[in-house]
Amino acid sequence: MELAAGPARRARRVLAAITVPLLLATLIGLAVLWPRGDTPVGSQPDPFAGAQFVTAEVVEVTGETGKEVRAELADGSGEVVPVQVPPEIMAAGVDPGDSIRVFFTATAMGSGSPYVFVDFVRDVPLVLLTAVYVLVVLAVARVRGLMAIVGLVASMGIVVAFLLPALMAGGPPLPVTLVGASAMMFIAVYLAHGISVRTTTALLGTFVGLAVTTFLASWATGAAELSGGQLGRLDHDERHAARGGAA
Repeated sequence: MELAAGPARRARRVLAAITVPLLLATLIGLAVLWPRGDTPVGSQPDPFAGAQFVTAEVVEVTGETGKEVRAELADGSGEVVPVQVPPEIMAAGVDPGDSIRVFFTATAMGSGSPYVFVDFVRDVPLVLLTAVYVLVVLAVARVRGLMAIVGLVASMGIVVAFLLPALMAGGPPLPVTLVGASAMMFIAVYLAHGISVRTTTALLGTFVGLAVTTFLASWATGAAELSGGQLGRLDHDERHAARGGAA
């Protein structure tokens, strides 16, 4: 139901009076909490000398413990190497011709196979699935669908560029999460649905739910005295007691 001209103008003014300060607070929060300098993301030293991830193609399933499959490395050398594969992966099914990603550790060459299964290579299926998804969205929603996809990509950008680095840099978790989620809401909702009274009302309702959830999480964490460090200490004490108090 559409509002009359007078009530519609009043509704827009009220919504703007609420939404604009929230948008400014979000932008200020991004500026203040944005990670600066070096962060631990992607900067941790490699604990294994000469370790690397490589791809290979399974040529034989042996089932031998520690050398469950033999795979040809995809580096052009044609070398076939034994690969350790976890039992649950073997039970799920590994077949000749599968492309896999393996972890090579040079230090393990003297004690067993230096190649350990990490995951299947899914690049082609995921690209095809993404392409089909985009085509279906564009065919059904057209411009709105395109803008929704843009909003989704922008939201992922906020996660990668702001949320994760800020948390890894030791930023306050609740404010960082609240500001990041608020920024993603503004971008995704307005890009997908446009700026209108209805969209802004839905956005504010979602923001209230997010704020309430954040408040309850903060209160519950403090009230229950939840602490990762304390849990880690308790776990250490339990293991120490299980060993009979041995150092």
